[in-house]
Amino acid sequence: IQPAELLVVGDIFELDLALPAELGASIQLVTRPDTAAYEREAVLSYGERGQLSPSLEAILTRLG
Repeated sequence: IQPAELLVVGDIFELDLALPAELGASIQLVTRPDTAAYEREAVLSYGERGQLSPSLEAILTRLG
């Protein structure tokens, strides 16, 4: 499997998603009320490969 075939989900961009995104994986940031704006912006900077959601349910839609 190649990174482009993966979806990596996490709640902290720097710890969970930064490296997979740089390697080419799709990423999903599960947001919290206190998720920093820079984390949200970093995820969205990956275009279609980066998405935000307030819950894990959105992942099911994305995998659809």
